[in-house]
Amino acid sequence: MKEKLWLKIFVGMLAGILTGVLLGSDLSLVDRNTAQLTTSWLIIPGLIFINLLQMIMIPLIFSSIILGICSAENLENIKKLGIRTLIYSFLQPSSQLQLGLR
Repeated sequence: MKEKLWLKIFVGMLAGILTGVLLGSDLSLVDRNTAQLTTSWLIIPGLIFINLLQMIMIPLIFSSIILGICSAENLENIKKLGIRTLIYSFLQPSSQLQLGLR
């Protein structure tokens, strides 16, 4: 039977929202110390996931860049790649800033 990914994502989002509302200080449904203790335990799997993701992605990106440079046939292709990379590196964060400031 094919599993419904959208349903799993939706249930996870609802569980996260419900947990945030219950542990949040706005409604004061849970004691502050209990909320902080529970939050410190709930954050551990997320931190492990982010660290594992960084451990995989950084070497993958680095090796992709090295492979792209090594597969270039001549110096002109490397120059074009470098210029495009610099332009992208400057435009991408600036466009994010523009969207964030609005």
